[in-house]
Amino acid sequence: MTILLIKTRFQAHGIDAPSVPLSISKKRSVMKCLWTGFSLCALLAASAPVLSGQATIVIDDLRVDPRGDSSLTFTTSVATPGIRKDAGQRIKMRPYASDDKLYLVYVAFDMTSAAEPPSDINYYLYSQPVSATDKDVFTEYVVVGTPRGDFSDQWSWVKFHLNDNGIHNGSLELPIHSYSNAALISLEPDASAGTVYLSHPDHKVAFIAKNSLKGFDLYVDGADLTTNNDYYWKWSGSDHHFAIAFDGPSSTPPFPLKATPLNGVATVEPALWKSLSASAGSLKSDQSQDVLSLTVRYNASLGGNPRALTVPIKIRFRPPWWSLFGFAIIGALLGSVLTLLFPATWKATSPTKTIVSAILLAIVAEFLGILMFLSDDSKLVIAGFNLIPTEILPAMGLGILVGLLGLKVLDAFKIPLPTR
Repeated sequence: MTILLIKTRFQAHGIDAPSVPLSISKKRSVMKCLWTGFSLCALLAASAPVLSGQATIVIDDLRVDPRGDSSLTFTTSVATPGIRKDAGQRIKMRPYASDDKLYLVYVAFDMTSAAEPPSDINYYLYSQPVSATDKDVFTEYVVVGTPRGDFSDQWSWVKFHLNDNGIHNGSLELPIHSYSNAALISLEPDASAGTVYLSHPDHKVAFIAKNSLKGFDLYVDGADLTTNNDYYWKWSGSDHHFAIAFDGPSSTPPFPLKATPLNGVATVEPALWKSLSASAGSLKSDQSQDVLSLTVRYNASLGGNPRALTVPIKIRFRPPWWSLFGFAIIGALLGSVLTLLFPATWKATSPTKTIVSAILLAIVAEFLGILMFLSDDSKLVIAGFNLIPTEILPAMGLGILVGLLGLKVLDAFKIPLPTR
């Protein structure tokens, strides 16, 4: 069989070669040589594939979570030689030496890109021999990474195999990004963000944005504070959006969010009378009178996917002091008019004294009520309703109660009634 194979190969090239008989020992030697050559070829092909004779770079697949199936797989890239990079571009390229110190593989972090899911991540790598005389010329590789499973954006070391005039192995660090829905930041509105004092012309909604990743920078691309579409009329000059300013090094996005939190603030302008009417219709202790939505748009540095986090801010309006006294007086007038229908309640006093006494008592009672419940956390909950006198309806109710009780209030505190 070996003799026929040899003869056939000669004849394929147009050479009429006679058959040469081989001994058994020679046959075994030939078979051994063929087997050794085949094994070496298979080993070289498995270590670093060569596509069409061009240089290639191979990145080992990365198992992000050894206990799960979260991973990042990389596609082998063919070289594009002769790419020039000036000094300014080289600053943004981080070098990693091969294990044999013959080649440098650069990662261009500013060119790393990932679009909306489910697109992949493009990494731009550049190789250059250490002995190269022209340091501005590189060989470019575009490696595509495909994330699978849930994992946090992070830096990870991966192994590379550069096939260029031989096999050159080494390790480099890449930013990896997942398509998980987990938030990479946290938003903490200020404790006073939800309490809007209508005695002031505007209100500050302050918050803090924190980076949840360790050792990985984020960038805030912008933020919005929006009103509820059904209740936008409670705010002056509102087109449903309020601008947000950040305490960053620049006044325009993107704003870097590193280990130090980023402070933001929005200024809102409540519409006085419309907001007063809204506050009058809410007495439940846990009921908000409006909800503002705080949305921060961000992405992980070096090609992270665009993300956004929205948190609600429940709003309660605090009426101005003069409106509280005004509604307390209105309540006292209503109560006094009702008691005038029953003169015995006021011991036959004149209507003028009845009304004046009720108004004075309502003012005093409301003043004491404001002092007692001055804190934002104050509550006087009865049957699920918050009846603190710093709200519109409770202030009016206090005035009505004083007016209905008549002179009994004066008698209870031993206050003499003015004589005619």
